Amino acid sequence: MGSPVYTTSVMIKGLIFSIFFMEIFFASSPVIHAQTPEDEIVYDRGGKEGPRLFLSATKCRDTPCIVTQDGAIKISPQSLHEYKLEIGLFHEGVLRPVHLFQQASTLDERLAERLFNTQQNRKIFNLSHFIEEGNTEMIHIYGLTLHYEIDEGDPLILTLTRKDDAKDYKEYYFRYHQDGSFLDADLALLQPIGIFIPNPNNVIQGSNISVALSLSRGWYLDPEVPHGWLAKISHAWRGNLFLGLMSRQIIEEKGGNKATIEESDGFIGVGITLLDFMIVGVGINVSRPPQSHFPFVGMEVGRTYKLLRSLKRSTHEQWVEYQKKEQRRAE
Repeated sequence: MGSPVYTTSVMIKGLIFSIFFMEIFFASSPVIHAQTPEDEIVYDRGGKEGPRLFLSATKCRDTPCIVTQDGAIKISPQSLHEYKLEIGLFHEGVLRPVHLFQQASTLDERLAERLFNTQQNRKIFNLSHFIEEGNTEMIHIYGLTLHYEIDEGDPLILTLTRKDDAKDYKEYYFRYHQDGSFLDADLALLQPIGIFIPNPNNVIQGSNISVALSLSRGWYLDPEVPHGWLAKISHAWRGNLFLGLMSRQIIEEKGGNKATIEESDGFIGVGITLLDFMIVGVGINVSRPPQSHFPFVGMEVGRTYKLLRSLKRSTHEQWVEYQKKEQRRAE
């Protein structure tokens, strides 16, 4: 039998290996649509290296095209002689314009703002005007992610409106996809189940709810690629590493008498997140004897909050109910 620390180290290495293996095993390739010379807008789905492959965005007027964090969208300069460009992003159910950017500040400038209680009057940059003036024809998705909050699946809308006729417009839809793996940090509330191994002479009587930092790694399914049930299940969980504090009830013997005391200790653990918020795992306390493994369950606070917000009725359901009320008023 190995030591508890060695056993936990092996478990962590095994979890990391399985995450990398599943990601490679279920990797797939997207469908390619050729670019034609008359295209007003073309896009590159995104890749880490090599030359960009720009594809026709004609099909993006019906079904959103997928762009990753390394993707790019290129607008034909000829089309901007006749059309005005607008860029919008759907995030958390709200459509926001994303063509305005505030000039970024350096680290020393941000520190000076707090030290001397000053605030810079930074310049505003308009990407739409910059493109219309012919200074560039490219929209880099990575640049948008630096200035705006963009989540997996958020739609990006490009609108070309004829300058002399506002009724003549074209809309192109893109959907953001996080390619590869992603890292996430959250605050976790964990409840040990009550099993401690080893537990000599049953000295550990129990443990209270623990607070921990949850560091997880996961990956999203590519929306453009069909996936089997095994791939879907494997992508529905995240591997976690936990670092936190715990409190244990320990039986201590003093002068022939036994008393139960509370003692605090740090712990490290590994586990998985299911349903995007529920945690199951196993941990080990760091320093105080006896050093024991213990299973636990819990939840990630930030993800739980997002889940509760998502459970509210959809805007469509609310609108249908409102229309029914309007009908009753008219009767």
